[in-house]
Amino acid sequence: IQVRGPPLATCPAKEYATTGDSFSDVIGATGGTLPYKEFTILNWSGGAQWLTVTSPNAAAVAGPAATGTFTYRVLFKDDVNVAAASSLCRLTVAPPPTFSCPSSQATVSALYRQDISATNGAGPLMWNLTGNPGWLSISTRSNQQGRLTGTPPSAGTVTFTIIVEDSNGQSASR
Repeated sequence: IQVRGPPLATCPAKEYATTGDSFSDVIGATGGTLPYKEFTILNWSGGAQWLTVTSPNAAAVAGPAATGTFTYRVLFKDDVNVAAASSLCRLTVAPPPTFSCPSSQATVSALYRQDISATNGAGPLMWNLTGNPGWLSISTRSNQQGRLTGTPPSAGTVTFTIIVEDSNGQSASR
């Protein structure tokens, strides 16, 4: 005799999606008697009817148009019709991040510091520089802010690219 535990559904690992982009992740299913069947989404909040289950162990979003945080539960049955429901799952949908480049001047041998604010994006955001001079760096100051700092050793014009990326992998650069 093989004794199996009851079926158990778990929430997808991803908790963020980007407005208008398709989203997919795996819904965990364990225990019970295989095969699993009848995966459904229930108890969604905030009108998240665009959230569907496309196959056992997978959830998909067909380009969510709404932004916000939505909660839902996943339900499935095992082969002998024992049902399992997940705990309350959460999905935050946000547009990709955007920001404006600061227009400022630096002084030779003086500390340069400039905060850059982003809007949108699913936090936390990560800030990076490419093509930058060795004296300039960027750090994450808060969930939506980055900070450029450095001390220029000589006069001249420097050109570099600032990149901000959100937790969905969506990015903006300037």
